[in-house]
Order: sequence, then C-alpha cells, then structure tokens
Amino acid sequence: MSRKESEIQKSIIDWLRIQPNTFVFRVFTFGVPIGRTGTFRKNYNKGIADILGVKNGRFFAFEVKKLKAKLEDHQEMWLRHVDDAGGYACVVRSLDDAIEAFKEI
Repeated sequence: MSRKESEIQKSIIDWLRIQPNTFVFRVFTFGVPIGRTGTFRKNYNKGIADILGVKNGRFFAFEVKKLKAKLEDHQEMWLRHVDDAGGYACVVRSLDDAIEAFKEI
C-alpha cells in the first residue's frame, strides 16, 4: 500500500526537527481562511515546496511526492528558483530520500 504524501511529510518533518542546527517547517498551500465564512483567499505561492528549512545557514526546500507522482510545472520552476538563488531544492519520495538529500546540504 502506498503512503499518503501527508504521512511522508510528517515523517520527514519529525526527523528534521531533531537534527542539530536545523530549522524546518511545513508549508500549507490550500489558501488562507477568511474568518468564519468557510472560504479561502487564494494562495499566491503556487508551486512552493512542501517543506522549507535552514541547515547551518543554508536554505533548503523539499517537494514531497508519492512514488509515481509527477511534479507540476510550477513546482519544478519553484525548485529551480531555489537552486538558482543558492539554496538546495529537490523532490523526495520517502524519509530515506529526505535523509540522503539532507546529507548533501
């Protein structure tokens, strides 16, 4: 059975939060609630990675995808912008992927 992306994200966040010299947070991209109306303001950060953080002063971004899921064009562009600006950005599909990527930062 394939794990949900949210489950993979949680395992990665939990692991990252116990790493030394690391600050990390999950990005929720479904929009911003407008009071108690049940509606949401548009999220203008289309493509932003699921997990953002800093390790020893270097910014990183992990886009979490299930095993066979593909990146959307706007997600790929966002990761490329991070790389171009000197950060570290990649797609991870498991906690093991994230641990290997984290070693490269």
